[in-house]
Amino acid sequence: MVRKGLVFNVFAAAVMACALGACEGTPPPKSATASTAASDRAEIERLVVTEMEGARDHDIDKTMSVYAPGDELVLFDAAPGVFKGYDAMKAAYLKYFAMFPGRPVTEIQDLTIGVSGDLAFAHSIQKWDFQKPDGTVLKTMHRVTNVFRRIDGKWLCVHEHASVPVNLFKEEGGQ
Repeated sequence: MVRKGLVFNVFAAAVMACALGACEGTPPPKSATASTAASDRAEIERLVVTEMEGARDHDIDKTMSVYAPGDELVLFDAAPGVFKGYDAMKAAYLKYFAMFPGRPVTEIQDLTIGVSGDLAFAHSIQKWDFQKPDGTVLKTMHRVTNVFRRIDGKWLCVHEHASVPVNLFKEEGGQ
């Protein structure tokens, strides 16, 4: 059952990446060995953690280091909003840094990574406890999915989708 889900997720990530223009020209090469696949998965995990650490520490350069430059980057954010391009993503992060001046408490749970050639995806549950300017804490849980593409030998995020789970049977958000 898990394997079918993984195959579907890899397929969905590939379709999404093709929609973003990653499938133009020749097809991406397949990973040659299990060690290469493991190395690719480790690099994707490092990027997910780097983005969270950068955002947590309000380090815009570290945060943005995981994203593809230019206009191909797309973010569907829980804020809400759709941000297209590197500059729009950077502006969104700078706005977040101003809204929540304290260092949030963060945690990544259930990180799943799939890699196929020059495309990869990651999805996880991310807990963020944000400190508001008045000192109160906003506790949130986000579902985050990223699509990565190997560009000039370097993995970079080309698409991110973050959402906040809502329980339609309660008046408040939930899982």
